[in-house]
Amino acid sequence: MVKISTYDFVRYGGLEGKVTTIAADADMDENRQPYFRVFAETDKAYLGDAPGIWPITPGMQATVDIRTGEGTVLDFLLRPVLKLRREAFRER
Repeated sequence: MVKISTYDFVRYGGLEGKVTTIAADADMDENRQPYFRVFAETDKAYLGDAPGIWPITPGMQATVDIRTGEGTVLDFLLRPVLKLRREAFRER
């Protein structure tokens, strides 16, 4: 769920979207807390039912709630490596 900070989420709601990219390396914020840069894509560039009333424009700040499946973020990041290990040196 993408929540645009300019518009009150309780009143205007948010946008559904999907994560398109997760950075391979963690960055540090100003408090030295690690985070991963994530890019998300929404289905539309406006809130509400009609375009133009509550548009989403470049530079607007947003908060993104990322729904994950079962497991941890580490499981998600390590999944390709573990799959490679399982399938290594096997005949197809």
